[in-house]
Amino acid sequence: MLTSLAPSPTERVTGLQLDFFTILTIWAFCSGTAWGQSAVEMDSSLSEDPLVPLLELSGYLVQKTLERGAFGVVYQCTALDTNKTVAVKALSHKENAKEEISALEQLKKLDLDKNNLVRFNRHFEFPNNIFLEFEKLDMELLELVQSFNRPMPLSEIQMITQQMLVALNALKSIKMVHRDIKIDNIMLVNHQLHPFKVKLIDFGLACHVSELNRGDIFYNLEGRAPEISLGLPLNEAVDMWALGCLVASMYIAKFIYSGACELGKMGAIVQLHGQPDEQLLNTGMYTKRYFHRESPSIAMTRLGTAGNEDTRAFVDLLKRMLQVDPGKRIAPSEALRHPFITMKYFPSDFSSGPSYHGKTVASQNDRPPSLGTLQEDLALCMNDELTAASERTTENNSHISAETLPVSTNPSSQLSLVQWLKSISTGSLEHPPTAASLHMGCMKL
Repeated sequence: MLTSLAPSPTERVTGLQLDFFTILTIWAFCSGTAWGQSAVEMDSSLSEDPLVPLLELSGYLVQKTLERGAFGVVYQCTALDTNKTVAVKALSHKENAKEEISALEQLKKLDLDKNNLVRFNRHFEFPNNIFLEFEKLDMELLELVQSFNRPMPLSEIQMITQQMLVALNALKSIKMVHRDIKIDNIMLVNHQLHPFKVKLIDFGLACHVSELNRGDIFYNLEGRAPEISLGLPLNEAVDMWALGCLVASMYIAKFIYSGACELGKMGAIVQLHGQPDEQLLNTGMYTKRYFHRESPSIAMTRLGTAGNEDTRAFVDLLKRMLQVDPGKRIAPSEALRHPFITMKYFPSDFSSGPSYHGKTVASQNDRPPSLGTLQEDLALCMNDELTAASERTTENNSHISAETLPVSTNPSSQLSLVQWLKSISTGSLEHPPTAASLHMGCMKL
């Protein structure tokens, strides 16, 4: 005798009891009446979606599809037992789903609202799918930033950065690594009622720090820490690097490290930070993919940074978040005490610039010439170790150098780099300068 693998309407589905009232409500909704009212405005594509009947069977009224991707589908639903609007994530890969559920259960040890982490309510299963119910949040931070069509002022960047540092600090306390910090994994809770209150979402790649394996490649290219690319030992610092990249991109409205491939990305890191420490390069499993040995050379000259106090503090925090050496990278608890996070007044936000959320702020072009752009500040002062005539040698008196984008001894190349960084925000140049464009000689012996 054949029997259905799906639970019957009266069976409990991971904490959801479907009684007669619930079944009748589902029937009314499916028939388009919904207790005397027209059905909830539904996405027209839902009628063809095979997952919708499973959600309805489990006690949800499906309103619309919020997101659809390789990972699965996210729906906006009403949970009939609580009458709350929720987000339900449907996953077809059960092993990945169970790993995410395990991470989400670990999060329940924390105060999720206080620590800016998405609230996971429950899950339920069918033979080919697992569904995860979350609190319904407002919108992705990416959507908000795109609606501005301009870089964000420092005061608002501070609010978001502070909340994400709180989230990373909480994750570190339970030895969890998110492994997917990016702008579309940060959501606003309710931008109308609580402007710029955000939460970190999507723990599909999260793991315990002990599960990080040296040599594993993860994170998208824009947020991938150099220790991942080089094949160094890994820890929670990979999330701090990704957050630093995100914070910088919110200000300049572009990815800070441009490059269409891993090699171009590493070249951009070398251009901004100088050569990674010898110890890191000697330890990396994949160092030879990007670097080779040559005789000692002189590093770029470090110049100071100008500008308002808030901009200087912002750049200083970024320098600490984007330390190439993960052992020197700032920890979340220390970053939360940084002057940029604790300051109350942001002079760079106010000028004769355009109106922005009810206040007047400086546009990118309105900032004083002496201040320059963030990209210039980063290029001029990112690495404190970039001092004139500094040499790094190995025991063999050889130097490990970037394969394609070398550090120049010519001060004029510093200006070219600044011009390149400045051009990123205008969209006039998409890729790092080549050795020829910076008038640098080939580094190979």
